[in-house]
Amino acid sequence: MAFPDPATFFKTLGLDLLIIVLVGGVGYWMIVLVKKRKPDLRFWFKYKVLHRKYDEVEVAGLMEDLDNDVDGGELMRSIMLSNKTDPTKARELKWIYTELKKLKGGNVK
Repeated sequence: MAFPDPATFFKTLGLDLLIIVLVGGVGYWMIVLVKKRKPDLRFWFKYKVLHRKYDEVEVAGLMEDLDNDVDGGELMRSIMLSNKTDPTKARELKWIYTELKKLKGGNVK
């Protein structure tokens, strides 16, 4: 087996690394821009596309908040302080709250 010329080897290696970095960079920026434009896309996909069931206990609590006309910021504070949930779960509960508000016919801000 003959070894290739070192110049050809490094040229091919450099080209392969450049392609990998460019594809990875484009993929990274696509993810960043999608998350910036649609931060709740994962919840929409989870509940609308995959048809996962909502947790009945959480929905009952959110319905109480909806009946009491709690706004989104106050809801986030109460979820984060009282339940000690992580921020992702709090955003998910806020998304469910806005979906409930849409179903009930309220103003969504």
